[in-house]
Amino acid sequence: MNKEQISYLIIALMMFLVGITYLLSADKTLGIVFVCSGTTFLALSSMDKKK
Repeated sequence: MNKEQISYLIIALMMFLVGITYLLSADKTLGIVFVCSGTTFLALSSMDKKK
């Protein structure tokens, strides 16, 4: 893994944590938004960029 993939992974994990926190609290819509964007960053981090 290169530095770019690791940073995407860290962002994705933080998004998931925030999303789960919002899902457990009152605002479910915001939680879903954060989990979805976390999934997007997770997909970005797993893509291999071979040049």
